Parts: sequence; C-alpha cells; structure tokens
Amino acid sequence: PEGDQRFCLYWADTVETDGGQPEGTRRLAEHFGFSSEEPLRALGVEARDFSVNLLRTFPFRIVTKWERDEQENAFLAYIYLKQPEEQYMNLSEYVVRFGLAMPRRTEGVLPDGATAEQFEEDLHNAEAEAREHSRGGWKARPQ
Repeated sequence: PEGDQRFCLYWADTVETDGGQPEGTRRLAEHFGFSSEEPLRALGVEARDFSVNLLRTFPFRIVTKWERDEQENAFLAYIYLKQPEEQYMNLSEYVVRFGLAMPRRTEGVLPDGATAEQFEEDLHNAEAEAREHSRGGWKARPQ
C-alpha cells in the first residue's frame, strides 16, 4: 500500500552496485581476494542481474519483519523462490552458491523452520561449492 519497497537479504552480504559503504566494500574485497574495486563492481552487477533474472523467472515470496537496514536504506527480508517440483529455495543460498555473495550470519530461526546453525552450515557448503566450481567471485583471475 505504501508503494515500492527496497529489500536486502538476511544471511547474504552482496556488493552494492552504487558503491555501498566503504567498510562493507573492503570486507567483500578481502573475502573474495580482490585487490581493486573493478572486479568487485563487476561482481555486484553480476549478482544484481542474476537475482533479477531469478525473480523474473520463478514465483517468489518475501518474508520480512520490517526491520530496516539503515546503511542500505532497505528492509531486511528472506526471499524464497519456488522451483519446479521442489520446495522454496532461499535466495540468500542461491547467491552464495553461485559465488555472488558472502554469507552473513543472522540469529534466530528462519521462516522455513531451519535454525541459524543449520542454515549457516548450508551456506558454508554452498560457498565451498562455488569455490570448487570457480563461480562468481571465485572465478580464476589473472595474478
């Protein structure tokens, strides 16, 4: 009723395409091993395009407690994508699985019933898969 809203994901720290906050940018660059901002910006665009494509392709639902992330001027949310013949999949896990975000722990039980510990383990496994398959920020880069 209040118009369009901006959401950012619980559990996933992604690169802001508008530059974001310096501390967050530095943390993500270190996480992915980038020595400059150029590949980090490219990763942000890749993550945005990947997410928008998923949201345009699959039905989804947004679950939020209307908590505001003041730095990002957005509400924190869980976004679940409906996969054919499967349960809903957490978008945070997708972006980590494809090397487009860094896991960011959030406390409490998730809306789907998973505990923080269970989901954190799932995210670390997803990130290991992204590294193994050189996806997203884990792509081999020239030295």
